[in-house]
Amino acid sequence: MAIFCFLVDQRKQVQGRKPAAGLCSRCGGGAVVADMKTSTRFCGVPFYRKAWKAIVCPLCGAVLKSLVTLLSSTLAHEEGSSSSSPLKNAVFAMVKTALHTINLELHSGSHPRLGVVHHICFHPLSQTSSIDQVSAVATSLAMDIGSILRVPKYLYGAAQEEQCTLDSIRRKLGYFKTNREGHEWAGGLELEVVPMKPDAGPLEVSKAKRVVAVGACGWVSNYNVPVMSTDLKPVRRMARKVSERGGVLASVQTMALVHGAGVIEVACNLLNPSHVGGDDVQGLIEGLGREEDPIPEAQQQKLLLSNNRFKN
Repeated sequence: MAIFCFLVDQRKQVQGRKPAAGLCSRCGGGAVVADMKTSTRFCGVPFYRKAWKAIVCPLCGAVLKSLVTLLSSTLAHEEGSSSSSPLKNAVFAMVKTALHTINLELHSGSHPRLGVVHHICFHPLSQTSSIDQVSAVATSLAMDIGSILRVPKYLYGAAQEEQCTLDSIRRKLGYFKTNREGHEWAGGLELEVVPMKPDAGPLEVSKAKRVVAVGACGWVSNYNVPVMSTDLKPVRRMARKVSERGGVLASVQTMALVHGAGVIEVACNLLNPSHVGGDDVQGLIEGLGREEDPIPEAQQQKLLLSNNRFKN
């Protein structure tokens, strides 16, 4: 079996309108709920994220009818049929609904985003499935989203011929650059035309939908460490030093994000969690925190440490 997730993160009320996405207890990962002030994952199966409110939404209920087969199917049973895979069809239905329901121009938040559907990642989870199988499904899905839904689509990981990484695509598209004062992102990428040819879909970018990335790779874990500080610069330095790009921990990607009043989160992707885990990240950040000393004495130089693990 493979799993997929796509992110609609930290939506806030914009121009007096309520957000178009929120959490739903039925799908376990989120759906359209009009009265929610924030939202996280649109949906992920079988990975579930705890819901905040016991709300069953009509949108999610309609889509879930096509997801039932996911829980009893493996890609081993679908070899050679990626174009008609129940997994692919279910994800496509969810993407289509999200793109038709959510206008990204009406949203802002403290987490960057590529588009309404942030990214979709396929993983082989059983001994009977392989990275080649999930890559075939990812590629087929990307082609359909690009050609049918008309959204620029980029492949990454094993689904892309040159094994292009997700973070390299993000950097080329300007994903990490805030477009609003106060370390926030309003809407999506500030692009009318993508700077590099997508693997599928048009060059033109819809402001309401933006861009989508689809990939296939081994299992990725997330380990996020909130630091009690209001000074983003030293925490960014800490995040950089922890990462592979900073020359310290191999297969670790990091980013510092404002995470509420007085808290900045060092968000980490652990690309090889069996070799470099959360304990490695946490220990290093604790040491760097003492060196950087970004926390005022009034707060007793205390780190808020978290072992939150969830798929991003």
